[in-house]
Amino acid sequence: MDAISNCSRLSVLDLQHSPNISDSSLLAASAILKKNLVVLKISGASKITDQSLEGITMHATNLKKLKLYGCNKLTTDGINTLLKSVHLDEIDLSYTVAYSSGPQAGRFQADEFSPTLRRFISCGVQLPSFVMMDLANRCQLLSTLVLCGVKSIDDTLLNELGKICGNRLTKLDLSYCDQVSDSGLEIVVRRFKTLQSLKFQHFQGTGGPLKQYYEENRRIQAEKMEELCFPACRHFDGHHLEYVLPFFKNLTKLDVSGMKNVGDNFLRIVAVHCKRLQDLCLKACKQVSDEGICDVFRNGSPIEKLILSGNPKLTDRSIFTMASHLANTLSALYISGCTRISPQAVLYLKDECVNGVHVQHIVPNSPPDRVMGKDLDSGQFHPMNGTDADLFYWTPTI
Repeated sequence: MDAISNCSRLSVLDLQHSPNISDSSLLAASAILKKNLVVLKISGASKITDQSLEGITMHATNLKKLKLYGCNKLTTDGINTLLKSVHLDEIDLSYTVAYSSGPQAGRFQADEFSPTLRRFISCGVQLPSFVMMDLANRCQLLSTLVLCGVKSIDDTLLNELGKICGNRLTKLDLSYCDQVSDSGLEIVVRRFKTLQSLKFQHFQGTGGPLKQYYEENRRIQAEKMEELCFPACRHFDGHHLEYVLPFFKNLTKLDVSGMKNVGDNFLRIVAVHCKRLQDLCLKACKQVSDEGICDVFRNGSPIEKLILSGNPKLTDRSIFTMASHLANTLSALYISGCTRISPQAVLYLKDECVNGVHVQHIVPNSPPDRVMGKDLDSGQFHPMNGTDADLFYWTPTI
C-alpha cells in the first residue's frame, strides 16, 4: 500500500495474478485512490469478499472498468449493490462461482444494470435467461457480449437477444455454449448485423448457415467482420467457410484450429482475399502443407502471431519463407509438434526477425542436432542423414 499512497492519482490499478490480496488491502487502495480510480483489474483473488465491493462502491465512484475474474467468494448481493451504485462501462464476472450458486443466484432486476454498460463478460457463470434479457433491454449501449459456457443459452434465447440488441453488438463470444446448434448460428447471421468479432469455440454444428453470407444483402455484414474464431469445432466443415471467405476481406484474426477440411485450397483463398491478417491460428489442421501456408506468407499480410502447432506436414521450407516475408511483423510463432521443422531453421528465423520473435517449438523425441536439407531437384526439404550432414563441416587441406 505504500506504493499506492505515494501515487494517489493512479487511474488504473492492475492486481491480476495476485491471489493473496485481501479485503483490507483493497479497501485501503480504494480509500486512497477514490475518484481517481477508473480501471480496476483483479483475478484469482479468492480471499476478497463483498466487503471489498462495499469499499469500491463507497470510494471509487468514477470507476468505469472492473474485472473480478475468478473472485469466487463474492455473492449476488454484493455485486448487485455495486452494479446499482457505480456506472460501469465494462464488467467481467467470469468464474465468480459464489455469484452463480446458492439461494441468491439469479436474483436480479433490470434497473440493477447501469444503462452506460457497453461490455459485459461472464464466463462460467450460469446466468438465468431472464437476466440476459434484462441486460439486453436495459443496456442500450451494449456492444460486447461474452457468455462462455452458459448452459441457458440456446437457439430460442439467442433469437430473442438478436431481436433486442442484434443491431448494436459488435463482439459476440458464445464459446462452449453447447446448446446452440446450426439454427442458432443462422440466427447470428440473420439478426446480428453489426458484428465485427464472432467467436464460437467448441461449436457443435456443421457451420452450414455461414453460406448465407454469400447472399448479396449479407456481404456487407461479412466485410465488417474483423475476427472470426471457430476453434475446436470437430463437426464444423471448413468447406462451408471456404465458400464465403472471399467476402471477409477485412479479417485481422482467423482461428480454425482443429477444423476438418482445412487444407491448402482453403489457405490459397485466405492468401488471395484476406490481406489484413495479423493473427492466424491453424493448430492441428493436419491437411495443411508448405504449399498453402507459403502462399499466405507471400500475399503481404502483416501477420504478427502465428499458431501452426500439430501440423506434421510442415517443413523448414515454411520457416524460410516466413523469414523472407514476415521478418518485419512476426512477434510470436507456435510450432510445437511440427516434427519436420528443424531447430536450425528456427534459429535462422530468430536471426532474421527485426524486432525479435517468441518461438515455441516443442518436439518430443526429436534429436536436437537434426539438420534439414533442400533437394535441389525437387525443391523439397528432407531430414539429412549423418553422411550428408558431414558436408557442412568441410575444412580445406593445407
